[in-house]
Amino acid sequence: MCQGSCRTVSGCKTLLVVVATASCGPSGSFEIQLLDLDSGGETNTTKPEAPGCGNGKIDAELNEKCDPPEECPTHCPAPDACTTASLVGSPDQCNAECVTEAIVACAHGDGCCPLLCDYPNDNDCPFDCAAIPRQPLSVKLLDSPRGHDGLVIDTDGYMLGIDGNNLVRAQRNGDATVIIPRIGEGHQLAWLPDGDIAFATDDGSITRITTSGVTSKISTNVMAYGVITGPDGMLYVSSRSRRKIMRIDPTTGVVDELFSGFPSSSSPRAIGFSPDGRRLYIGTTGVGRVHYLDFDDTMEVVGDLETLVGTAETGLNGDTHGWHDTAGVDACGNLYISDYTSTKLFRVSPSGVVTLYYEPPTSRKHLHSIVWGTGEHGWLLDAIYMSEPYNDGKVLEIVTGVPSRDFAGLVIHRPEQRNRIKFRDKIGR
Repeated sequence: MCQGSCRTVSGCKTLLVVVATASCGPSGSFEIQLLDLDSGGETNTTKPEAPGCGNGKIDAELNEKCDPPEECPTHCPAPDACTTASLVGSPDQCNAECVTEAIVACAHGDGCCPLLCDYPNDNDCPFDCAAIPRQPLSVKLLDSPRGHDGLVIDTDGYMLGIDGNNLVRAQRNGDATVIIPRIGEGHQLAWLPDGDIAFATDDGSITRITTSGVTSKISTNVMAYGVITGPDGMLYVSSRSRRKIMRIDPTTGVVDELFSGFPSSSSPRAIGFSPDGRRLYIGTTGVGRVHYLDFDDTMEVVGDLETLVGTAETGLNGDTHGWHDTAGVDACGNLYISDYTSTKLFRVSPSGVVTLYYEPPTSRKHLHSIVWGTGEHGWLLDAIYMSEPYNDGKVLEIVTGVPSRDFAGLVIHRPEQRNRIKFRDKIGR
């Protein structure tokens, strides 16, 4: 054993430091003894902690990142939408750490717009509502999907609609399959918050359709054409024969009458919410005016019925007659109204400016129902899909270059399927 000693003064004490090692090599173990010479040589022996996980010190020579193990990270939340974070190493080895990496790839729906990405390659990037295309970018008739007054797209990539009296589904380039036979022609369809479908049926009821094809009545004697789910998860419906706008609790079926004071020359038909969910646009029959109702943050009606387009004598297209089959709204707040009387599709800005957007080649190809693509399974995020009920129910794909309407920045096609979109110049409500 090698030994060495020296004297030192600590306060008023004189200590003898004795270092003893088991061997004289540089790697030999050692022991330190402190002898208090003033008190007769009392010995105080200490053993320094050997390097390793669990000694409470981060030993760089062992590539430790944390110590003790219970203070090591076990999960790594991302600091922001454009950065990923992953756990590397193990707390048991004291080498666990969070490694972050910037997202650089363009991808839909991840909440990040990387530096070199833009819309439409990445729908998380800002969209310029001040520079939208004036006319459709393309128009294509699809072979398989079918619909009449209503269409929806599910998360598996199937479009659902009515073909004759049957509820059918089809992928964009696949054959149509009957889901529920003889359900009736009915009117519009809407996704419910729980993933079921609400359907305005021929008998005047609002019918629930589950994902397994089971039907049940939500409410009866409503006589609705327009059906849409609001930002509060409630159903909003229009009844032309009853001349009312109503709200229905999809769970209890309770019907709340919101407005019934339509002028004699307007009956409500097609409806659609503004991007913020606080304005309900109402397409009509009669003169053909476009009205709206405003809502507060509790989704109660504020003020009276207002007119966006039309006068006492004229409606949407300047004529004295109109019959609106759709009132779809895009992310910039523009309405897409298909008018049966003129067989034309109009786009109406949030300020009420009307433009002829698309004119079918024949009246047989008049457009009903409207739904936006999901950006998945071949359905384009910036395209509207509209049925041609007098052309065997075929579906027309119209690429607008503008994504669909949203509530609070989220595009809603079905409650569990949401893609984030931000706006550079959001001119709509």
